[in-house]
Amino acid sequence: VDDWGPYDYRSPKLWPAGSPGERPLRLRVLGPPGQWTLASIKGASASPARGAVPGEIVVTPSGTVADLAVDLEYRGVEVVTPRGQVLKAGQPSHVTYALFDPAIEWHVKFWKFEAATDPLALPAAFDTMLATSAPVRTETMGRLGFANAQAFGAGFTVHIGVMAEGSISLPEGAYRLSVTSDDGIRVWVDDRLVLEDWTIHGPKEDRVQLSAGAHRIRVQYFQNTGAAALIVKILR
Repeated sequence: VDDWGPYDYRSPKLWPAGSPGERPLRLRVLGPPGQWTLASIKGASASPARGAVPGEIVVTPSGTVADLAVDLEYRGVEVVTPRGQVLKAGQPSHVTYALFDPAIEWHVKFWKFEAATDPLALPAAFDTMLATSAPVRTETMGRLGFANAQAFGAGFTVHIGVMAEGSISLPEGAYRLSVTSDDGIRVWVDDRLVLEDWTIHGPKEDRVQLSAGAHRIRVQYFQNTGAAALIVKILR
């Protein structure tokens, strides 16, 4: 399923074979039978330069910040685009994939909370726990991408508190900080609180405007029980 709805394989498509955070990035070339050729690429290198559908192309970003665009030319059987345009067999059709992914090195700490440090009933006690007690687990990771409770790891699916801190420097442009949370979330940018929803809620995305330049980002989160999500990324 993509932005157009269920994919029908009537037109070519580029889709990540694994996580979009993998480096190098593997893209599946999907669609009706035919041949594809790499028409252009920006911000990365790619191999192979041509192939058959279905197939795969491996894209390696040029730097630590992935800012890339891939354009393939497809020729094969008749194509029907998502907009309903019909391209006759043998007529060229283009398929593109773009990614902006400035990875942040996150320093992440995990705690387990009980009734005496419940983040909703006793928020001050919860904050004291994060500030003064040693975390039960620490990690350094390239992105915050916990899409469900199991992603936090065995023993950390319920009643956990998380504190994550990272820094990033963004080139000129306008950006948005995208935060998907389930349950409570607080986010600071350069020590300024920019997002707070300290409640038990279903998965939801919040977006905060972010300027170019260097920033420090701090995230505070708790997962109560049931479904969970903590995903932080920067959009352009």
